[in-house]
Amino acid sequence: MSKTVKIIRPDADEMCPPGYHKVRGYDRTCKSGTKTWVDAHNAKNPTRKAMVYHGPNLLYLFWHADLSKFPLVNPVTGFSDFHEIDRVIGFWLAYWQSQGLEYPAGMNSLVVKALIAVESSFNASRVTGQTGGRGLMQLLKGSVRVLSGINDKNGYREVKNQCLAISLDEVLDPIINIAAGTRWLAHKYSLIRPTPAKTLFNTLKNYNQNNSEGEEYARRILDLYNASK
Repeated sequence: MSKTVKIIRPDADEMCPPGYHKVRGYDRTCKSGTKTWVDAHNAKNPTRKAMVYHGPNLLYLFWHADLSKFPLVNPVTGFSDFHEIDRVIGFWLAYWQSQGLEYPAGMNSLVVKALIAVESSFNASRVTGQTGGRGLMQLLKGSVRVLSGINDKNGYREVKNQCLAISLDEVLDPIINIAAGTRWLAHKYSLIRPTPAKTLFNTLKNYNQNNSEGEEYARRILDLYNASK
């Protein structure tokens, strides 16, 4: 079992603020036939109504934040403390809420930490062959596609704002994984109807699957959470 999650700050040229994306250096051929080299740079995103975050944007947001305002939380019972991810979770929960997304009453960093314990046992590089889950929060390929805001085969777009245009490889980065996982939790909460059913339990259940297995999954997380408080 892993004892720590490696959180590595990327080089400055691997990050860029929201609204921009990274362009790698490339050879450009002018009309005259002259070849010139264009250095890597940040380029402004095409204008669109929806806010889209690329991996370098998520890294920029986290590493340029005042992380001291996000407290450490208790270890999850039965696991090492893994305090290195506490502020990552706290930051992303707060950030998505600042962008107008909502979570159920009771959602907090320790709940998400318990979810990570159940999903991956804090193994940031875990890739589950049977389900295709990736990283700490075991994001599925289909979930990543939905979060991108791309239309499905029927032309329906499930996520219309605060979209994440990230690759499956980027999902293995702990910062990006938790950004996407907490964004997915907010999305699953937004889908619950009617209002009386919009609970923490049902949000956790739907993060897994909307059936009896999902209910057992939610109970397992909440039992771990309550034992860890």
